[in-house]
Amino acid sequence: AFQGRDALERHLLRVAARVPDNFRFVVDDISDDGRRVGARWHVEADGRQLPFTRGASFYVADETGLLIDGFDVPEPVVKAGDAGLDVLSFVSKLLEEPFRVVPLICFLAYCQQLFLAENQLLPGPNTLR
Repeated sequence: AFQGRDALERHLLRVAARVPDNFRFVVDDISDDGRRVGARWHVEADGRQLPFTRGASFYVADETGLLIDGFDVPEPVVKAGDAGLDVLSFVSKLLEEPFRVVPLICFLAYCQQLFLAENQLLPGPNTLR
């Protein structure tokens, strides 16, 4: 992270020095209400869009037009898809009904004893050896 105009300038110059000359950052869409700006963008090399280089950015300016806040959201290389929704659903159910965590803890403790523990609760070596 950086603060101030000089730090931002140094950062941008460092980024520009490391990006190949044939790369171009292309703004696809922009929305601006005067103080808040949102943009969708991607990166091209020799006029062709590169895979996994899309993203979105959002910035907030003060009344003088100086940026006071901002963040970027790059496209993830790995997309969670249905698995991500399943995890989100599971976690939200645990948050809504915390008692659901009891069977989960019991299952995890059982798996730890069955597969990893040696001579603790169950006799014999762990099953992964």
